[in-house]
Amino acid sequence: MSADERAEVAEAGAARSLARAVSRVAWVARTELHTLLRSPVIYVIGALFLIVQGTSFSALIAAMSDPARPAPLGAVLEAQLGGTVLGWALLLMVLALLGMRVIAEPMRSGEWESLLSCGVSERAAVLGKYVASTLLLALLWLPTTSYLLVISRYQSGGGGWDGPSLVSGYLGVLALGAALLSLAFAASAVTSSSLVAAALGYLAGLVLLLAGEVATIAPELTQDSPRLAAISAALSLRLHAAALARGEVTAGALALWLSVTAVGLSAAVTLTTRGRRRKAEVSTRALATGLLALGGALALALAARGALAWDVSARRRNTLADATLAVLAEATAPVEIVIVEPTLGALRPLFSHAEPVLARMRRRQPLLSVSSLDPAALPGGLAAVAQQAGVAAQDLAGSGAIIVRVGARQRVIDFFEISELAESEAGPAVLRWSVERAVAGRLAELLRPAPVTVCHSEGHGELPLAVAAGEASASASASASAPPQLDLAALRARAHDDGVRFLPLPDGAVPSACHVVLVAAPGRPLPPAQALELAQFVERGGGLVVGLASRALDPAGQPLATGLEPPARRRGPWRAAGGGDGSRRGARGRGAARAARLRGA
Repeated sequence: MSADERAEVAEAGAARSLARAVSRVAWVARTELHTLLRSPVIYVIGALFLIVQGTSFSALIAAMSDPARPAPLGAVLEAQLGGTVLGWALLLMVLALLGMRVIAEPMRSGEWESLLSCGVSERAAVLGKYVASTLLLALLWLPTTSYLLVISRYQSGGGGWDGPSLVSGYLGVLALGAALLSLAFAASAVTSSSLVAAALGYLAGLVLLLAGEVATIAPELTQDSPRLAAISAALSLRLHAAALARGEVTAGALALWLSVTAVGLSAAVTLTTRGRRRKAEVSTRALATGLLALGGALALALAARGALAWDVSARRRNTLADATLAVLAEATAPVEIVIVEPTLGALRPLFSHAEPVLARMRRRQPLLSVSSLDPAALPGGLAAVAQQAGVAAQDLAGSGAIIVRVGARQRVIDFFEISELAESEAGPAVLRWSVERAVAGRLAELLRPAPVTVCHSEGHGELPLAVAAGEASASASASASAPPQLDLAALRARAHDDGVRFLPLPDGAVPSACHVVLVAAPGRPLPPAQALELAQFVERGGGLVVGLASRALDPAGQPLATGLEPPARRRGPWRAAGGGDGSRRGARGRGAARAARLRGA
């Protein structure tokens, strides 16, 4: 017989062996599924599972329909499938009960030996029972698709369904549940007691669940340790399930599913060979299980470092815009993004939608780091950050913000800059949530500084800009305790760090070098001729920022006139921005947008 003929015979023999192994696994799976479906305990477990899912769905609908809080964005089933820590803990209980009897009970009753005497190996027996249990788990999830009918009946507005995201969400939660079920199988192979197996299976799954929730349970541990935060995120069942539910399939989720499943099933097979195989063979199988665990850890590390992800959603909503990718590519220094968590509980779910966007940015740019802080723990104090954002400190603490920082320079994005609210009969609702655009825009401002010249008026009782450009940094720290409405020295120091140049405004025509004219809360009105010149400057495309003198009021209790009211009335209402001190500032012209966010005046 030639070498080619021997190779063909070997291939044919291998194919027949594989076919026999598959047929035995299928036979065990079919027999086990019939047994499970005839067991009353399974129906009790299924009822418990549906009660947990139904209660979670009801609470979620109640929270999203509460008229006292803005309705968050995103599909309801995205939150339902992603779940909470408590929801996953309850699901672990169901999975532990589902897997406790699969191996432990046959070993106690002697059915396991009868099964193996039929020519079925330990591996085929474990795999067949695992396939049957996974199919039963899929049957348990099937009734939850009726939630789609409930949402279709009562949802407001159109939009349709994101079919691919629904499919990936259900397949994802089924795959992660099946991975946890493999741990329950390993626990069932440890002992012949079903109750002990249930306890061990629940404990193994709970350890994995809590390992992925370190950032939620003990955020202080991950704030100072980016590596621990990355490990926790890689092991987070909840984050992976939420990403899959919105149509984002990550390499990390696939690696976690395959690793846990392979280790759990390998451990189950190894444990079933105790007392039936030689010690050397059992030791070899145990070593192989350990190597699988090591390989799974390396696969998770590579997946987290490579940051591979596939967007399967119908509208590609998990893909960063080309403009955002271009901005991220320009970063050559560390970029820090801090989420200031809102103290208003109704807004916390809204800010959770920012985390996936920032995570995608972090995967694209290794120099970018993301963290969350309580408002009371902000470096420099809440008042300083609120002053830069141009809002009151209590408003910033209540509604939250996002801080983008590159070196010593930073931008503050408040809640109303990243969301668009609309009133409805059910209360305020979020129409748009533009986290990516807002963060990319502020990052572009920090990475692409544009030279801006601000000409400030003098001689009419304006608040002084007394700090020279060379003394900006020292003045910024010295004036930190000054009242916000008088702290123009801090404004000038901050603007100087952003490349803004301040020049006195001469009498007569506005110089061509001026991009923006600043009238800082004059104590008396500007002359009509100068007001007319400023109006013509705005018509030519220049920017005009006017601070009202809230420190000095007229007899009627209103801020003093600035002399710029007649031109403003001819052009219509100004765009006003409220400061943290209650003053109002009007901004006109395209040049105002180049003023390096002078809202903190």
